[in-house]
Amino acid sequence: MGSRGEDPERARFQASRRNFREEIPLYSHCGHTGNFWSKEEWRDRAKELVDYPSGFKAFKVDLNDALGVTARQFVPSLGPLEVRKVQLCYDLARESFGPDIDIIVHCHNELDLPSAIQVAAAVEHIKPLYFEDL
Repeated sequence: MGSRGEDPERARFQASRRNFREEIPLYSHCGHTGNFWSKEEWRDRAKELVDYPSGFKAFKVDLNDALGVTARQFVPSLGPLEVRKVQLCYDLARESFGPDIDIIVHCHNELDLPSAIQVAAAVEHIKPLYFEDL
């Protein structure tokens, strides 16, 4: 103990502590309802999400919604039609959210390797924040 009853190790620890971040960025989900290939619905969805008081700057868009199916209800190998649906969905999301909102592509570990590569290539141009469970 120090001269005033302080633990020198604790004092050294307290002196070295710094805030690394003032805040931590979080994301939210886009929900699973509506038409994910409709420009009008994406515009309304994005406005509602961005205007929500929580202030999220990133949103997760599920691949299942882009394909129009619920989780685990499709064959993990995607054909050209499914890949075009995915691309349209994420193109509309980017157009509706604009450049200042990040988009996360969530795939739920449901794709085979060739399909995962096709999905990544189809949405690369929207600059997703990351791919989850690809």
